[in-house]
Amino acid sequence: ALEEKFEGRMVQVNYYIADLYGDPDLVTDVWSSPLAVLVRDTDNETFKHPVVRKVLQLKWEKFGLHIFLVNEIVFAVILTLFMMTHVFHHGAYCDMYHTVLEICLVTLSFLMVMYHTFIMVGQFKKGKCISVKVLGCFTLPLSRYLASVWNCFRVASAVLTCMTFFVDA
Repeated sequence: ALEEKFEGRMVQVNYYIADLYGDPDLVTDVWSSPLAVLVRDTDNETFKHPVVRKVLQLKWEKFGLHIFLVNEIVFAVILTLFMMTHVFHHGAYCDMYHTVLEICLVTLSFLMVMYHTFIMVGQFKKGKCISVKVLGCFTLPLSRYLASVWNCFRVASAVLTCMTFFVDA
């Protein structure tokens, strides 16, 4: 009878997102945060729910977008410097302009290697590692940071870019 009385009407529901948003002081390991549990233990349909979408929007606006943009801008600068020093550089001589650009490129790449290393060492110290089976023979502990293939590419590109300074063309 109650269903018939409210049939076709919208019901307002209030959700409290504090538990889903997570308190950084209470959850120090982001891999055990409420959103991480949703990613690990649920399907994609969960992320269509308005509450989850709102939490993701808030987190993206609060810090995700800024972190993303800073990372992408740094890598765009590194790519631009690499293109200027190695792809568009014509001539066998080494002028001052080229040398300065190359030093800037290597310095920025070295700082990125140090940044990645700092993150990975910090995760190892805190025990935030995953186990990776290598060639089916043995298990290798790996920083959670390297669980993302994009982070692996970032680390590799920073290391390889540093090495270009020491290689003659």
